[in-house]
Amino acid sequence: MKIEKELLDLDKCNIGLVISHIEKLQLVANNIIKFFIKKKYVGVYICLNRPQKAVKALLAKEKIKTDKVFFIDCITSSIGKPDKAEGVLHICSPSDLRSVSLAISEFVKSVKEKKYILIDTIATLLIYNKENVVFDFIKATVEFARKSKTPLIVTTPYIKNRDIISRITPFFDKVFNIE
Repeated sequence: MKIEKELLDLDKCNIGLVISHIEKLQLVANNIIKFFIKKKYVGVYICLNRPQKAVKALLAKEKIKTDKVFFIDCITSSIGKPDKAEGVLHICSPSDLRSVSLAISEFVKSVKEKKYILIDTIATLLIYNKENVVFDFIKATVEFARKSKTPLIVTTPYIKNRDIISRITPFFDKVFNIE
């Protein structure tokens, strides 16, 4: 599969930005999770685009085990009352970036095994937050990931406002453009 080949360089970078067509973003996320599962990592998947239940169902459909994936769900609480589930933390909205940052920090501190962070997607953050707020969040998250030596992968679709992408690109070890 082409996406798998394009993501082979995940081995060579600690902090990556993946830019893809919106229709391929979930497939990209699936491949990122599979990559880290093979390496026996525990992950935190920040769901900004879909509720955790929907993401988990899509992963199950692809036979991707999620027992080593913790979810930070920023969507469910904004559209209804979340069910209590193990391995998921519900944040009230993608605009609550302080809570997202705290949850990422707690995950990294509490998991002793090799771990990674997957953020899905910058475009959703831009719907709920001003560009400078998103910039500061990404910058702080990248700095935290580097300091804690935790791989971080951030996804985004191609977006009209390329300013934010050009501003954050220097923070990343590698930018993956997946057509």
